[in-house]
Amino acid sequence: METDGTLNLNSTEGLLLPVGETSSLVVTGANLDQAISVEVTGTGVTVQSFAPFGTIGLNLNLVAAADATRGFRSVRVTDSGGRIAYLTAAVRVVDPAPGITQLTPNSLDSGGGEQLTILGSGFTPDTAVVIGGQLATAVVFVSDTQLSCTTPPSSGVFTPVDVVVIRDDGLEARAIGGVTYQAQPTPTSVDPAFAPLQGGTLHTVYGTGFGVGATVLVGGTPATVVSTSPDSILFSAPAGAAGPMDVTVRLNAAEGTLTGGLTYVAGTPPQIVSFSPTSGSTAGGTIVTIQGSDFPSAAEVRFGSVLSGNVQVASPNLLTAVAPASAEGAVELRVTDPATNLTSISSGLFSYIDTSAPPPPPPGGGSSSDCSLRPAGGGGLGSAGALLILGAALLALRRRG
Repeated sequence: METDGTLNLNSTEGLLLPVGETSSLVVTGANLDQAISVEVTGTGVTVQSFAPFGTIGLNLNLVAAADATRGFRSVRVTDSGGRIAYLTAAVRVVDPAPGITQLTPNSLDSGGGEQLTILGSGFTPDTAVVIGGQLATAVVFVSDTQLSCTTPPSSGVFTPVDVVVIRDDGLEARAIGGVTYQAQPTPTSVDPAFAPLQGGTLHTVYGTGFGVGATVLVGGTPATVVSTSPDSILFSAPAGAAGPMDVTVRLNAAEGTLTGGLTYVAGTPPQIVSFSPTSGSTAGGTIVTIQGSDFPSAAEVRFGSVLSGNVQVASPNLLTAVAPASAEGAVELRVTDPATNLTSISSGLFSYIDTSAPPPPPPGGGSSSDCSLRPAGGGGLGSAGALLILGAALLALRRRG
């Protein structure tokens, strides 16, 4: 900003002005009620009108010619006394806003990975594409009228979603409800993979193409769905006969089946209620106490996928396990009855913490408990150093006397 005298310009909301279009701009400053002339630097942008509001602001109406040069422009104000004030980069002249005229295909696979072709206008090489709130990848600028991109997976919404084209100058085009993801649930695994005949245990089916409203059937019997995400569904198993059962996920008119996804066995599954402590060293060796019910005498305990090598079952309600070594991070605990493969998974996580790295030194270096005096060589003061300090102290006392 540059000013002359008392006339002053100090701020603006900024303006993106597409060529061939008209828009308004507000600038603020001081003594602007004295303005008699307002201009935009360069060529191709005209101030059609301006009006002060009080002494601190101006409302400007601007128009950019179709051949106006793209880029930033400054606003120049002249008052009745001939004083001039500038506000730099107040206006940015840009290409016309983009537009979308056609999307091919407009029916998308829920797993993503398809090529979407976008026809329209005003596209540039730095244009981004957002589909249903998710960023598309591999955007290819074909021309100012055509883009292509790779679709992201569905977020679990199977109603029409918007496609938005966004240029780096901030201008965008939106095709409201332009595409629709088609539900195609594909279950790939179930964890835990064994359930008791009486059911009631929690399991997670993993896969793709899941979404709100999905249902789960085990051996044709509906399960109780607890929660759903685009790639997993937590459900409570119904009662079933011994042996493997197919797990089917249905969503709208589509369904996918995992053959033999859940196996029913006779037995009572162990249950984890709590465990302590909830963290330990990545080196392993932490003794963890697990409380619950129906722990078998040969219970196996896993920290994530790693088997503990030392498990002591004190009672059906209490056991201890030594945490194995693991990378830093958080894992779930699993207690398994090896006779039936029935497994309980903890609701909380056990955190592995890297304790091998020494704590950082306090400011100034050295240990915070190191209060001794040492010479630069790292050794102690020695008797000679001690006598030197004692002599200096005695000399100071004599001078005070």
